[in-house]
Amino acid sequence: MFDKGSNKNNRIELLQWISFGNVDIASRTMWLGITGLIDKPEPMSELFNIPMDSFDFERCMELVNSCHITKEQLEKIKIPFPWFAPIIDNWDELVNLSESTDIWKTGNVFTRLKHLRPECMKISGFIEVRTGYWQRLPVNL
Repeated sequence: MFDKGSNKNNRIELLQWISFGNVDIASRTMWLGITGLIDKPEPMSELFNIPMDSFDFERCMELVNSCHITKEQLEKIKIPFPWFAPIIDNWDELVNLSESTDIWKTGNVFTRLKHLRPECMKISGFIEVRTGYWQRLPVNL
């Protein structure tokens, strides 16, 4: 059920977190990538997505901190969710912004996520047809 890279305590923490944690779409997406339950690439959708604001990102941080997720485990998220790469690649910066004592930290995290979102969308196969409006490219079968 779980990726063999997880130790027993980590697996228990992951199960407890998904059962009782403060879960949203972005943190659930991360959880699925970390556990290896989804092992083939999935597109960004209403089922799988990145954090959209500071509150979403704080739930993602809660997963990482509560379950003692390593950098190696974070990298595993990119396998089924390659469009999550900009978030993972900028994880430390986002954490620093979130943990800042700056009264504007919520806005700073939101702004940084907003700047990363176009890259995530493009990796997932979307094109921006006009400012802020994205459309998935047709898939050739």
